Amino acid sequence: SGEASVLGEPAAMMEGGERNSAVRGALESLKPQARQLVSLAFFRGLTQQEIAEACGLPLGTVKATLFRAYQQMRTFLAASGLEPGHE
Repeated sequence: SGEASVLGEPAAMMEGGERNSAVRGALESLKPQARQLVSLAFFRGLTQQEIAEACGLPLGTVKATLFRAYQQMRTFLAASGLEPGHE
């Protein structure tokens, strides 16, 4: 049963797929600039300072945009039933 734990149960794999789909939907619900900054943070692993330098934006703008984007994504995921609401 060690192999099953590595591969995961089908239900768990489907749940992961549903979560990935919801996260993708949350990302796509963002404005283009916010989507770009979130993508740089999550998929490229850049720090907020690195993002600011790469995009030619003030650090404060990057921080504020990411903060709002994360809140919007949390709300989207909560509506999808994947994250507890943060009120």
